[in-house]
Amino acid sequence: MENILTYLRYRKDIPTSKMAWNEADYVAFSMISYLDYTGLCEDWPLLSEAAARYRDKYYPQGDQQAHMREKALFEMADSIRYRKVRIGRYLRDIDEIQEKTVYAVTFRLSRFHSIVAFPGTDHSMLSWKENFIYLYRYDAPGLLQCKDYLESAINRSFMKVTVIGHSKGGLQAVYASCRLPAQLRRKIKALYLFDAPGFAYPIETEEGYRELESRMKSFVPEDCVIGNLNHASYGDRQMIRSYETGFAQHECDNWQMTATGIARGQAASEFSEKSSKVFNTLVESVPVEEREMVITEMFDVLKNNGITRIDDINNLRFGNALKILLSYPRLSPQTRNLMKTLLKEMKNG
Repeated sequence: MENILTYLRYRKDIPTSKMAWNEADYVAFSMISYLDYTGLCEDWPLLSEAAARYRDKYYPQGDQQAHMREKALFEMADSIRYRKVRIGRYLRDIDEIQEKTVYAVTFRLSRFHSIVAFPGTDHSMLSWKENFIYLYRYDAPGLLQCKDYLESAINRSFMKVTVIGHSKGGLQAVYASCRLPAQLRRKIKALYLFDAPGFAYPIETEEGYRELESRMKSFVPEDCVIGNLNHASYGDRQMIRSYETGFAQHECDNWQMTATGIARGQAASEFSEKSSKVFNTLVESVPVEEREMVITEMFDVLKNNGITRIDDINNLRFGNALKILLSYPRLSPQTRNLMKTLLKEMKNG
């Protein structure tokens, strides 16, 4: 059992004519979709050329400090398996007015088959706020933009698309796919969803979802929490193994791989069941019509205390967090309870 880098190193010389694209490949594409390709792929370069440009831009003195996702890109670039892949249509739209952080990229595997990838949340509080906005807004600006992006990518003659997404990106992938016109939904080969949260409304009742559900493949780790939010249950749901524990299992670079895919797990852990229940109960305790007020209040408090990235919360001592709450006596009980629970669970996870 190894991680995604080991899979890439040992399978990269096997062309797809001998081993078809599989779930491990889609994990790899999902991971490298998180990288910033601004100015690097407007001309649809081969993945190897895009990787060379990336290295020149970010690591002109050598890539010894490259992190996991970047290492995956460099391994894929130096391979037979991925040598014909082209990359393009990179989208990076951060808008504080519309409260959205939308990222997407397309990998062209062949003339008539592409991957459209939606990465998940970045480390900014704006991106995290967008996650919470999805708890009360169905047609949020970020979701609408994802749908438009996918429609543009798939609306080409004879083109088939595999849609992939990790975390929030998985939710965006589902929304975008289900909201396509019927004639375009037929062009979706499959959806690969990696620890993706659910919707705050019954999307499973929509025609688009019912049509695509049999093509959805969902993967969640044994300590899954994010992939259980709003009781998510997309299509063929598989439990998988990770080298990490707790919330850290959410990251794909910790997932265990085999020679042909993702290593299967046994069952949801006690941590998963307990933490998922806490978060889902917490969300459900706030009426939908009050969620916008509560979420706005919570993120205003964080912003006013200089917390701009999720790392700032992770590095915050719980006692200091409580002091922040006590300094806002007019906070609604719902907001106070939400913040206390979130801070406590993040520290415990």
